[in-house]
Amino acid sequence: MLKKLCLLNILIIFINSLFSQVLIKQSNTLENLYTDVVLSNNGQYAYLTNIDGEFCILDMIKMDINKRLKEHTGFIKSIVMDDKNRLYTAGGDKMIIQWDASTGNVLKKVLTPHYNKINDLAISKNGKYLVTGSEDKSVLVYWADSLVLYKKYIPNSSAVACVSISPFNEWVVSGGWDHKIVFTSLKTDEMFTLNGHKGAVLDIDFTPDGKYLISGSTDNTAILWDVKNKTKLATFKSKGGSVNNVECFFDNRYAAFTDDLGYIHIINIQERRKIAETQIANSSIEGINLAYPIGWMGIITSDKKLYIYNMNQFILDSCYKSNITEFDSLSAPKKITETDQQYIARLQQFAARQLTVLNKCYAEATKIRNLQAKKKDTLFAMQYHEIEIPIDSIGQYDDKNFVLQIKVNGQWYDIKLPIQDAQSLLTNYQKSTVLAIKRPIIDDNPYMPDYQIINMRLKHPISNKIYPIGEQIIPADDKYLRIYLQLQAKRN
Repeated sequence: MLKKLCLLNILIIFINSLFSQVLIKQSNTLENLYTDVVLSNNGQYAYLTNIDGEFCILDMIKMDINKRLKEHTGFIKSIVMDDKNRLYTAGGDKMIIQWDASTGNVLKKVLTPHYNKINDLAISKNGKYLVTGSEDKSVLVYWADSLVLYKKYIPNSSAVACVSISPFNEWVVSGGWDHKIVFTSLKTDEMFTLNGHKGAVLDIDFTPDGKYLISGSTDNTAILWDVKNKTKLATFKSKGGSVNNVECFFDNRYAAFTDDLGYIHIINIQERRKIAETQIANSSIEGINLAYPIGWMGIITSDKKLYIYNMNQFILDSCYKSNITEFDSLSAPKKITETDQQYIARLQQFAARQLTVLNKCYAEATKIRNLQAKKKDTLFAMQYHEIEIPIDSIGQYDDKNFVLQIKVNGQWYDIKLPIQDAQSLLTNYQKSTVLAIKRPIIDDNPYMPDYQIINMRLKHPISNKIYPIGEQIIPADDKYLRIYLQLQAKRN
């Protein structure tokens, strides 16, 4: 009887894998209850937090924890990662700690003015802002680099359970026990509310393009929202229990949500329908994280296990579907003439082929992504351009230190000049030209860049020599400048 039950469990695992994500790795039972997870983008490490206030680094090759770091004095509820390889943790002690993901060293820590526990953290897409949501009903916005407080909001009428920030930093969003999702403008402080849940809002996440928001609630539903029109597009039910985690995929097409019964559900955002659901544990799911660009999802459960799933079946669906069809016979239903062992062996063959196809599709996608990134970088570098700036005025020449004061763009600079060039410049400066590069600077919205003048150089009107003015940015410090200069060299 026990043998048949084991075979049945194996069958269920393999049947589930045919229609949903592919399990890559699974940890042994961990010694503590973990609350959240973040994966490194190369699939090498998982960063975990637990109820004892430990921040742990797990080696995903060995699936063992190799570092335990305890700086918090209470449980840790949330962990996020920025694009500079820094992690941020927060929880019951009302403290934010900034960590170096490579070493586990503490970079900064700050005690927040929250007077109750921090329930959630969010980091902006460009790593500029860090947002906290607390049991005390308040939302705090910090400058992520310095952990200096920027703004405080009280958007909800009860405890804030979750926070997020829109991709271009227009909106800070909070979900609370008052059943409301509140949008607050980061620039103007104006607010609007999305109403639709009948229970506490436990998690929220934006699609990368900022067009949609998905929310999960204690009312056992996830809701897809149109942000621009402030409308509900679709409601999805859990298998039972609260929807405690939501995650939008980085392709803007799919999203996942999890529930208290250990199910993960996949929805197609464009088609507004659920396309897969799988029970991965007999316990609630505490935290999920999808790593870009590798396409792996880390899932931490209340039965003290970490699961790593390959989600590229959805992210790379067109490639996957076109390559997996030749193995359809391996995934066919059990035949009358087959034993359970033969059926399981066939499903195992299919699972192996499935993983091979996913790896092939990922390799192809990586090539395409690299080409797209190169094209994107080139287009951005083409916004750099050479300009000429007139000299405002000339100051005194220090013939001991060979320094001449020159005023450009309303600011004084010291430039090194030999005596002969300094003397001729003093009488001919109105004929001279200051060359510079105007480069775009991305702050919040990549489609609305500001511009900065860099690398000013004086072109002497008589000797034609070039003299640098002020700080010079070198190509090694600015990849777009490097690409721009390479493009200029090809044209010349």
